[in-house]
Amino acid sequence: MTNTMTTIYNSRFFIGLSSGLSWLAWALDTPVIMIANFTDADHEFQCHRVTNTNVCHGCWNDPQYTFDKGDWDWCPVHKGTDRQFECQKSVTPEMVIEQIKTLI
Repeated sequence: MTNTMTTIYNSRFFIGLSSGLSWLAWALDTPVIMIANFTDADHEFQCHRVTNTNVCHGCWNDPQYTFDKGDWDWCPVHKGTDRQFECQKSVTPEMVIEQIKTLI
């Protein structure tokens, strides 16, 4: 963990999902580019969010869905279809690169 923290701390920015490592980067005052289309914009800390609201998004914050921590394929709206995880898969490398350009 010390190596991970040192690497993140000495980085110009961190790219991640809405997960523990993104929160760690934020706590270390390292700018975070977050691919977080499954959460709403006000769910996380202040960061550089990369989202695509033209597809299904924000299920994590929708009270009609209960997260199943034992289901690694949890996608409450589109599980088992071609649209499963479209919230995250619709974020393109070009969208992330545009956010990187704001930091370098």
